[in-house]
Amino acid sequence: MKKVFILFLFFFSLLSSCATYIKVKLLKPSEIYIGNIKNVSVSDFDLKGDFSSNEEKSLGEIAGNILVDAILGNKSKEDDFDQGKKASDKLSSKLNENAYFNVLSSNSDKNDAIIKGSGIYKVNDSAIWIDDIQERNGITIRNKKYKVSRKVSTFITYNVLDSKTNAVLATQSLESSNSDYQIVDLPDDAKHRLREWKSMADEQLTEIANKIALQISPHYEFEDREIKDGKSKMMKSALEYSKSGLMEEAKKIWEDVLNDTKSEKEDILNSNYNIAIYYEINGNFDKAIEYFNKCYKISNKNDFFNDISRINKRKEEIEKLKKSGAKVNI
Repeated sequence: MKKVFILFLFFFSLLSSCATYIKVKLLKPSEIYIGNIKNVSVSDFDLKGDFSSNEEKSLGEIAGNILVDAILGNKSKEDDFDQGKKASDKLSSKLNENAYFNVLSSNSDKNDAIIKGSGIYKVNDSAIWIDDIQERNGITIRNKKYKVSRKVSTFITYNVLDSKTNAVLATQSLESSNSDYQIVDLPDDAKHRLREWKSMADEQLTEIANKIALQISPHYEFEDREIKDGKSKMMKSALEYSKSGLMEEAKKIWEDVLNDTKSEKEDILNSNYNIAIYYEINGNFDKAIEYFNKCYKISNKNDFFNDISRINKRKEEIEKLKKSGAKVNI
């Protein structure tokens, strides 16, 4: 089983010297539970194209032909296959990037599950003459402009199937769309100004592949944790250690602040808070909650219950990760 590391820390400072933030890389559970699956393959998705154009009747046959050429002139018989293969390749790449599944070939006998997908991608071009009204030196000038628009939409339904029983482990439908328009002087300029539909569809396939990966596989996300400053030299020294990633050294100083009877209330509060963060990022959640509770007792502020709620949520996430077979090293 692969080792999956939960935390990867790096540090950056705000322009202000009063605090620093720790960016924490956390392994998050999949949005959809598909069981203890490790080996998967991705079949080429089956995508069909739907191309259409809408134009004002008054545009005439020439303008209409420009729109048709703008779309159909760029489409070949291989486009459906290409778009389906792009979708599956992008998903395979994203799953490999997440490094949770072993992505195998579709004919491998070691597959636990197979991911299949189907759907359509739509390209619609439209055109209309519009009034271009400008005022110059008190004179109203009216011209006609040609507005061309292109909307591309992709709709995909995917299924995760048990490779042995063919049972459906997960199924979802996703969609993405974007559009472009240009205002030109002559209809003949239209197809040279609009974005090429394949590049627009490519962005959508990337977005959908990323969404599928988030839904079915554990994945990493970044979150920020604040390290608080204080009034004393000891607190400022600890902050500098934390900026350098030396959290053990910083923690020792915060503990010294707590043991110093001369420490001010603000430093005591912030030391308890920072120690709680230290335990949180190292996976000792019970100790973190203990120190956040101390913060509440000192300040009587309910804000610290939000921190405790975050930790309890994280504990639930780790249980889900373990259930899915992820090896959690904290």
